[in-house]
Amino acid sequence: METAAHRQPGPEPGPPLPVAFWHVDAAGRLLHYAALPGQAELLLVPGPIAGLLTPAWRLLWELTIWPALQSAGALDEVVLDLRTDGESVQVLSYWRAAPGAGPGDTPGFEVLAVPGAQRARLLGRLRRTQETLDAMPGALLQVCRDGDDGLAFPWAGGQLLDLLGVSANQAMAHAPLLLDSLVPANRQRLQEALAQAERDGTQRWAVVLQPRRWPQRRIELAAQRGTPAGPWHCVLTDVTDRERLLAALARRASTDELTSLPNRSGLLAHLAARLRARQPFAVLFMDCDRFKQINDSLGHDVGDQLLQLVARRLRRSLRPSDLVGTVDAGHEAHDGHDGPDGDVGASVAARLGGDEFVVIADGVRSAAEVGALADRLVRTMGEPYQVGAHELVLGISMGVVLADALSQPEGLLRDSDTAMYEAKRGGRNRWVLFEPAMQQRVAQAMTLEMRLRHALAAGQVRPVFQPVVALDTGRIVGLEALARWHDPVLGAVSPARFIPVAEDSGQIGVLGEQVLRSACAAFMHWRSQGLAQGLTLSVNLSRAQLRDPALPRRVAQLLGELGMPHEALQLEVTESLALSDDGSLEVLARLRALGCRLSLDDFGTAHSSLAALHRLPVQQVKLDRGFVAEIESSPYHRAVVQAALQVARALALEVVAEGVETAAQAQALAALGCERAQGWFYARPVEPGAVPSLLLGAAPETPGAA
Repeated sequence: METAAHRQPGPEPGPPLPVAFWHVDAAGRLLHYAALPGQAELLLVPGPIAGLLTPAWRLLWELTIWPALQSAGALDEVVLDLRTDGESVQVLSYWRAAPGAGPGDTPGFEVLAVPGAQRARLLGRLRRTQETLDAMPGALLQVCRDGDDGLAFPWAGGQLLDLLGVSANQAMAHAPLLLDSLVPANRQRLQEALAQAERDGTQRWAVVLQPRRWPQRRIELAAQRGTPAGPWHCVLTDVTDRERLLAALARRASTDELTSLPNRSGLLAHLAARLRARQPFAVLFMDCDRFKQINDSLGHDVGDQLLQLVARRLRRSLRPSDLVGTVDAGHEAHDGHDGPDGDVGASVAARLGGDEFVVIADGVRSAAEVGALADRLVRTMGEPYQVGAHELVLGISMGVVLADALSQPEGLLRDSDTAMYEAKRGGRNRWVLFEPAMQQRVAQAMTLEMRLRHALAAGQVRPVFQPVVALDTGRIVGLEALARWHDPVLGAVSPARFIPVAEDSGQIGVLGEQVLRSACAAFMHWRSQGLAQGLTLSVNLSRAQLRDPALPRRVAQLLGELGMPHEALQLEVTESLALSDDGSLEVLARLRALGCRLSLDDFGTAHSSLAALHRLPVQQVKLDRGFVAEIESSPYHRAVVQAALQVARALALEVVAEGVETAAQAQALAALGCERAQGWFYARPVEPGAVPSLLLGAAPETPGAA
C-alpha cells in the first residue's frame, strides 16, 4: 500500500479566485450595489450596465453583447471594460437567464464576474497545456458510447491528424470520420474491445489499429478510466516499428532457420487455422530414409545441404497452383507468416526437425485424391540429389491422414506420424494411409522400445550360438552368435520384433556392441577349456556399427583385452549394408586389415549380388535361406545356388548355406559342391551353457550317409 512518505509533493494550491455575483434585469440594469471582483472597496452603482462601461465597450455592448444575450439567454467569457474613478477595469463575466432577477420576480440575468487579469492567466495556462499536448509524440482521445452501437469522441488533441488522417475537431464534431479513417476490420475491433472491457469491468485495455490511409502503419490505442461511468481516456501512439519487430520475432519463432519452411510451431498454427475454416485437407508426414546414415558418414555440412535440397524439391513437387509457406533466396514465394489464416486455401510444407517434413494439402477430400499426391511425392523425392561430389539417394516413408470435423492439430501430426512408421516397417520408400488400428500397434512398439532400452541397460540381451558344420563330415567348424532377449514381463521376444525396434529407435548400435563383447568373451572362455580350437566365431554387424569409423579401433581393443586371435572373429554384413555409399566399404577394409574375417550374409537378395561381389573384401558368402528352402523343388533356385557356388569358387570364397532344415536339402547342397551349412537340421541356437556339450557331442549324420 502506498503511504504519504512515498508520495511526491505536488504544487502548492494558488489563492482562491475572487468572484462577484450581480443581478441584472431584463432591461440590462444592475439592480443593486455590486462589488468589483478582487476589489471589494469599489462598488458599482445600480443602473444600466451600458452606463458603467467605457465608451468603446458601451458601443460593443449595445451592438453585439446585449443583443446576443437577449437572443441566447446565456453567454460565457463576456469581457466588460468598466469605468471606476477615472480608470478602466476589465472583468470576465458569465451570464445566465434567471426567472426572478428583476423587481417583482421579473426575468433577468444572474452574472458571475471574475477579474479580467485572472482570465489572461487562465488562458495562458490553457495555452501552455495545449502546446504540451500538441508536442506529444502521439495523440489523446476521449472515447465513450453513443447509443447501443455507436462511439463518440468528446475530446481529442495531439497529433491525431498525423496518426489517423483526421483532425481533433473533426473527430469531436463527427465521430464516424474517425472510424472511417481505420481499415474496416479495425472499426469492429475497436468497438468490440471497448464493449469487452465494459462487460468485464476492466479499467485498462489496448488495441492496435491500422489507418486506412497508411495501411502499413500500426497505431496503438491504450485506454483507461477512473470511474465506471466516465469516458475512456486514450493515448494513441505509432507502434509500427515495434509491431514490425514483433512480427519478425514471431516469424523467426515459427520458421525453420535451415530451410525457411514453417517449423513445428508454425505448422500447428496452420493446422489450427484450417480446422477453424472447416475446409477439407490432408496431412502428409514424411521421414527421409537413410538420412542419419548420410549425415553421420559424410558430415553435418553435407547433411544440411541435403535437407535444403529436400525442402526445395518438396516445394517444387507440389502442384503449380499450390502456394507453399516458405522463403527461399532466388525463388519468389509467399512467406506464409502474415498469419496462418491468410494462407487457408494454399498448401503448406513444413519441417518438424531433423529429416521430418510435413505437407498440408488443401482441398483434398478422399483417399484417392491424396494418394495421387503421395505417389508423386514418393517418386519425385526419391530421385538422386547432387551435393558437391556426392550423388545421394533419399527415399521417403510417408504417413497420410485426412482431416475431419473432430480433428485436432496435435492429433493430426500424431496419426500421420503413426502411419509413417507403418510405412517404414512395411519396407520404406512408400506411403500408408492412417487407420485407427495403427495406434495400438504403435503403443505396443513404444512399450517394446522402452523395455528394450531397460533390457540393454540391465544386460538382458545376450547371445545364443548356432553351429556351422562341414557338409562332408558334419564336423562343427564355427559358431554364429545370435541376439536373444527374454523379458521378465513379455517373455521371449523374437528378434524379428526387437531388431527393427532397435534400428528405428537408434539402439541397434548399443545392442550390437553388447552382443559382440559377450560372444567374444564366451568364445575365449571355451577356448581356454580347449573346446573351440580352430573354430571361427561369426557375429552380425548392424548398420549403425558399420557406418561408425571408430568400429575397427574398438574391435581391435576388444580382441586385445580378451587375447582373442583376430582371424578367429568373423564379422557378417548384409549385401545392402556392405554396398551402401556411406563409408561402409572403408570400414570393412580396415576390419579386414586387422586380420578379421568378413562374411556376406543373405547373399543373393540384392539386385547386383554377383556383379558387385568382387568389390567386397569378404572371405565367405552365406546363401540366403530362401534359395535353400526351394532347392529341391525349384529349378530356378537350384540354378541360382549353382551359379553362386561357381562364382565363389572362382573368387576363392567359402560358401555357407543358411536355413538347412532337412536331410534332402543337405544332400542337394552337397551334390552341388557346397562345403558348409547351418540350420535346424544340425542344431538349433543354444544357450552359452549348452555350447560345451554341443562341441563335445557326436557329429550328426553326414548328407551322404545311408
